[in-house]
Amino acid sequence: MAFKFEADWLLEGSCSKKVATLWSINKHLNVPDRLVVMGQGLKSWAARVKKDKNCLLKILKQRLNDLYSAHPSDTKMVDIIEAKLDYGIAIDKEEIYWSQRARSNWLQFGDQNTKFFHNFASYRQCLNRVRCLKDYLRIEHTKNMAMMHTTISYFIDLFSSSNSKRANEIYNYVTPKILASTNDKLGKDFQEEEIGLAVKEMGTTKAPGPDGFHALFFSISGR
Repeated sequence: MAFKFEADWLLEGSCSKKVATLWSINKHLNVPDRLVVMGQGLKSWAARVKKDKNCLLKILKQRLNDLYSAHPSDTKMVDIIEAKLDYGIAIDKEEIYWSQRARSNWLQFGDQNTKFFHNFASYRQCLNRVRCLKDYLRIEHTKNMAMMHTTISYFIDLFSSSNSKRANEIYNYVTPKILASTNDKLGKDFQEEEIGLAVKEMGTTKAPGPDGFHALFFSISGR
């Protein structure tokens, strides 16, 4: 399964430290390769965290039940409040996890229904799955590799010019609409501030790149 950064990882206290460690020990690699290695490291780290988190939820729930069953007292009330806070934080992490998959903004309205997010995410995955593609000969392909080659061939053909010489003749009759000064600005190198602003204006958990890291990761890490 391809790597994808999860928004709820940012709620784990060890996440930022893990990211910093993985980034610093791979300084000899270029940025894309460092991100790939970081993704592999975070995937292993997340598997351990998830196992610990599942155990923690059971422990917190049992603790809360035990406190409710105990003889009431002022001390027990304080313990119950603390236990409910701990359990609530753990549940919030689950909600963020499933809301990212559901791509829903309903979490901000206080909907605490993890089962709903789980079902909605599964439903979206089913709808978005491409099961078959036809090539230019109308031959159907259902294998992943064959569908990938069919897609690549389609767009290569779509964006390839069949008569570039004729196109150059047509361009001579097109009046330029972009000023030379504007064109100079468009041709300049991107500045660090511009990149940071663009990332922060993106949808936080939408459209991750090939490396699996979405805008939220970069906007938080780049502060």
